[in-house]
Amino acid sequence: KTESKMFVWQQRKRVVWGLVVVLHCLCCFALHRVESQVTTTTTTTTPTTTPTTTTTTAPQPPRPDLKALQAMTLEQFSALVGPIWEQAPWVAVDCYPQRYHWTDLTTMHQYMFDYIKNGPRSMEFLHKIPPLSVDVTNSSLASNLSAAEHGSLNRYDPTLHTLDTAYSNKFGFPMVIAVVRNSVDHIYQEFRTRVNNTAAQEIENNFLNVWYISRIRLASRAQGFDPQDIYGSVTVHVIDGNLGGTAPGIPLRLYLLYNNGTNRLLLNQTVTASATGRNYILPLTKPVQIGTYHLEADVDAYLARTTNQSITASGTGTPLPDPPFLDTVLIRFSTWTAERNYHIPIVLSNYGYSTYLGS
Repeated sequence: KTESKMFVWQQRKRVVWGLVVVLHCLCCFALHRVESQVTTTTTTTTPTTTPTTTTTTAPQPPRPDLKALQAMTLEQFSALVGPIWEQAPWVAVDCYPQRYHWTDLTTMHQYMFDYIKNGPRSMEFLHKIPPLSVDVTNSSLASNLSAAEHGSLNRYDPTLHTLDTAYSNKFGFPMVIAVVRNSVDHIYQEFRTRVNNTAAQEIENNFLNVWYISRIRLASRAQGFDPQDIYGSVTVHVIDGNLGGTAPGIPLRLYLLYNNGTNRLLLNQTVTASATGRNYILPLTKPVQIGTYHLEADVDAYLARTTNQSITASGTGTPLPDPPFLDTVLIRFSTWTAERNYHIPIVLSNYGYSTYLGS
């Protein structure tokens, strides 16, 4: 009997421990479910304030120089340089064996340009350039570059289409113009002027614009050009004629005029600095478009401040009237080429100013 009772007790003990283990497992499972639900709720429920997301942009690889271009494989060279020549990847392939003869990017670009213009496929090249009034829809990189470079030009404008069609009907090839270095008004003017030329003249004009377009594209993909030769700039220097020095702290705004001067587009705004005097109102980042510009310089606060400072320091003088005679200096000027610096000095006094094209 004693052995039987011990056996029963051991069996009950095993059952109890088994139940304890089962209960422990169930508790752990239930706790895990609760934690998962809490986590899900926390991540899916949007708080009242939107969290700030920080996106890390991978640094852009440096643009290759001539040595790096010469060391590239044919595939690498074609991928980088091929799209520079509109719809003509064969140019990069054909010129690749000559790469060690180039001494800089200028000679490289000129060699490739001469290879197209003077080669047997020159007219084929011109015919394949998309017209301005027809949108480029294929997926080649050259086409995408061309479309991006058209900027504010409305390629669906019926007037542009009429001008483009008239030109193509006369010459049998589309008109080529470097949109990135020409204002919209000047592009329309070029259409109306160039349609009266001979075919030989227009072949020359088209290839001249191909030269500009391809050089700007190459400069954006490789390093070695002088930015001033590619892009040009507009600088302003305000000179205080009363004090005989640079006038710092004057707000400047530069606009590009379009629709025959009835509308304007703000290009940049800055404030004159005292350190250098030469203020880049249009920096060396893209070509100065051929067109008409409107420059504004708010001089009233500066003149009032410096006049009052002068009176306080000397104890003599006449304060400016309120409002002052000069409020905002307005200068309207035109550019005739994109690859130069247009330096505009403004010599300022309390009751007048003068300006000119500087160097």
